[in-house]
Amino acid sequence: MSPSESTRAVFTYGSLMFPSVWSAVVRGSYPGRRAVLQGFRRYAVRGETYPAAVRDPDARIAGQLYAGVDADDLARLDAFEGNEYQRITVPVRLIAADGRQGEEIEAELYLFLPADRIDPRDWDPDRFRTDALSTFIARYPPSDA
Repeated sequence: MSPSESTRAVFTYGSLMFPSVWSAVVRGSYPGRRAVLQGFRRYAVRGETYPAAVRDPDARIAGQLYAGVDADDLARLDAFEGNEYQRITVPVRLIAADGRQGEEIEAELYLFLPADRIDPRDWDPDRFRTDALSTFIARYPPSDA
């Protein structure tokens, strides 16, 4: 079944990859699948626990893809990400259970805008899980957009 024109796939690469954060922001129930985005790199953001996606033709980001996200939840995600991010459409590849790359689909990506706040270190999802996830939602509460 293909999603309707009023829904979009959303590629997440940071805090929203974690079900506890995703479900605090959106109201709908969406299937999540592993995916990879070519041509971008995930960096740390100075003074924050969330990451930045930045264009880099030689890099790739592993993340989570949520399909069929409706317009109301896209508005919630836009509000959650705020004005530091711009939502753009990019091609991503699904990752099969055996780890091989599969189908390519278009998805929404939140691109980080303030280049002066990017830390040259890669953002580490495992470190976020152990060091910051438990306090992240309290610090960045979801919007009721």
